[in-house]
Amino acid sequence: MCVSWVQVCDGVKDCSGNNLDELDCDECASVADRHTNSVIHEVTNTSIYFVSLRLDVVSYAEKVADLPLANHTWKNFSRGSSKDDTITGLTPATDYILVLFQKTPQKLCPYDKLYVRTLDGLPSEPVQVSATARIESFMTVTYAVNVWWQKPLFPNGYVLSYIIYYQEVTEKGQSSSGVMSLEKLVDDPRDNYHVIVADYIAKDKRYSFWVTAKTAAGEGKPSLATTLLISSVPATNLAVLAKSVTNTSITLAWTQDPAASGYRITLVHSPADISLELPTAKIDDIIVDLDKNNNSYTIKGLCPLSEVKVSVQAKYKDLIVGPRWYPNGTDSLTLKGTQPIVGPVQIDKTGPTSVFLKFNLTSGNAESYYIYYTHNKRQAPVSVQVWQSSYEIQGLLACENYFVWVRPTSPSCPTHQLENFVTEEDDLAPPKDLTATVIRNFGSYSLTLSWKATCYKLNQPTAYVIHMEQLNGRAQDVRTAASLNTAFNYTFKEILAGRNYTFTVRTSLTGSHESTPLKVVIPSLEGPYNIMVKHMGEGNVHVTWEWPQAETDKEFKEFVVRTKGDDVNLKNHTSQHALDLKLTHSGEYYFIIQAMDKSNNIMAESEAELFAFDDDVSHSEEISISKTNLVAILVPTIVVVVGLSAGLVVFIVRHKRLQRSFLAFANSHYNIQSGTTTFSDELDGDEPLIQGFSDDEPLVIA
Repeated sequence: MCVSWVQVCDGVKDCSGNNLDELDCDECASVADRHTNSVIHEVTNTSIYFVSLRLDVVSYAEKVADLPLANHTWKNFSRGSSKDDTITGLTPATDYILVLFQKTPQKLCPYDKLYVRTLDGLPSEPVQVSATARIESFMTVTYAVNVWWQKPLFPNGYVLSYIIYYQEVTEKGQSSSGVMSLEKLVDDPRDNYHVIVADYIAKDKRYSFWVTAKTAAGEGKPSLATTLLISSVPATNLAVLAKSVTNTSITLAWTQDPAASGYRITLVHSPADISLELPTAKIDDIIVDLDKNNNSYTIKGLCPLSEVKVSVQAKYKDLIVGPRWYPNGTDSLTLKGTQPIVGPVQIDKTGPTSVFLKFNLTSGNAESYYIYYTHNKRQAPVSVQVWQSSYEIQGLLACENYFVWVRPTSPSCPTHQLENFVTEEDDLAPPKDLTATVIRNFGSYSLTLSWKATCYKLNQPTAYVIHMEQLNGRAQDVRTAASLNTAFNYTFKEILAGRNYTFTVRTSLTGSHESTPLKVVIPSLEGPYNIMVKHMGEGNVHVTWEWPQAETDKEFKEFVVRTKGDDVNLKNHTSQHALDLKLTHSGEYYFIIQAMDKSNNIMAESEAELFAFDDDVSHSEEISISKTNLVAILVPTIVVVVGLSAGLVVFIVRHKRLQRSFLAFANSHYNIQSGTTTFSDELDGDEPLIQGFSDDEPLVIA
């Protein structure tokens, strides 16, 4: 294909030898001559926000290096009445091509082409996290931990740093300390990383370690945690040997550790192939767990002349895994033989959504081939094993850019041939991106299905048939109204609690293909209840609950206790109806208890229980005062009391003395019969005599 519809009437003759893509484009000539006023207002990690008075339609595609425009997967975005709009649902840290169109009476005319890169997004979790203890001897013996991990499968941008978290845990894996962390800056991007953790590490303690990656957008998801016991007894050297290395197998032997409860073998492939470009093409690691009676094992089905890293670890009780021991003192082994290599893959279309693949070996031999294909770089590919050098792929999604590759002999054989093809419009193709949202209402659940049309534009109104089936075989079909929309929702207002459902969606046309089945587990309404949270002091809390079904339901696996606070989001697992954990600071915490089945689906979920945690209460309420402080408090108090007492005595004595003097004076000058007071002749005659109060005269107080 030399041209796609986004190149029609763009003023460029894309097909050599003719100008068919530029016929009848007179209306677009005036559009192309106008001043381009398209403006990218803002670009985020998942969206592009633009402002333009002329823009009517945007076609956009994820840019693939060295791929012609005609072979890209184009999606359409139509403007509304507003002059500003936003394209959403983009992939972080990804280059996009945008073709801008303006409508004329007869044509949709492209007038500008833009290249935009979205910002960095949150990375996925780091993988293959492991930890081993080490003794640091300098003056005194101290302990530290080696922590290893691999970069995220989807960095979603440039990883600036990794944050290593760790905390002390009990034998049951419950937290018994606050969470500590350290940050490792990335100055040289690579696949594997390593740090030494030394702060707050003590012997005979258990620690849980996990790692997150950080980009400019922030901190991503945490990795799976690994637990390590810091033992003062050095780990037993397993003395691993590679007894045999053939074209397709490696046989290992080791010395048994008397304290071990089992052994773990890990084999990591290190091919420099298409997985560098396509993360989902990464060859899976091989992990084998053995019981304690084994001292040898043969890994089969490997690729000739491939390079691998293989190690053996002793496993101990309480999920503790010892250090990695490598065979013959090296972490890398190379198999024998000639490596099979697949040449270019020939792709022939047999229909709008089907292709026929042909391929041949250019080196080595192969009894079978493994074919992989995907339309989404971020999703695991579909794989199929074949015993011939050709295969037809049918039932693909319409209007998608697919990647395909072939590995000969073994899924672990590298390949450098990454091919792609674009499927066409097909009304019979399956709908895309089927998802479900379950909402708990008062006394019931509702479920909303969401999906997208078969292609990013529809030529006619389309109806859909939803097939809903329960685990017991009971099924029903629901038909939606026809519409030209490309995104759809349908809500089941009431759905049975505690049931397993499978949903598919297809167009209502005869012979249409169903979407990939979507399985949904509806939790039980009778979740754990009587949740009690008790403060035990020093930051420790004891959580209990009831859920009798755990004793009788054979599908029950464990409880997950989720603890959420302002900056706390803990998840603990237990098979009991109680849990002890440690909170590091005061605040409001919500506790949610989930009952999980053996497939890790939520069987039932409790209501959120609010607990106001005050860290001050955890301290002892008894007040201890030293002798020095007691003297400092009592001496000033006694001085003040003595001073006040002396002052009071003086006041009382003087008051009594004045009272006696006044009574003596009054008795010598007051005449009770006449009610008058007489004074000696020494007083001035102009001064009035003092006269007592009379009963018939009013008393006026001024």
